[in-house]
Amino acid sequence: LKHLFNLSPNLNWRDMQHLVVWTSQYTPLAENPGWKTNAAGFKVNSRFGFGLLDAAALVKAALKWKTVPEKRICEILPVDFKPV
Repeated sequence: LKHLFNLSPNLNWRDMQHLVVWTSQYTPLAENPGWKTNAAGFKVNSRFGFGLLDAAALVKAALKWKTVPEKRICEILPVDFKPV
């Protein structure tokens, strides 16, 4: 992965997470039980994650990748919250 960052120096850890999800191969493991489709439409399995890593596809995608936005955390205040 070090070389991948040299080719695309703007990639960060969140970009890598996205690249792994988008380029992993579900089909070779499809016969195994436990696959579910998540809310984003990706197949995911508690034993296999998103499937087999496809290094060639990951590198090809990374070379054209646009960095994902900064991580945001949304919090919901308790129902009984009263501003001061």
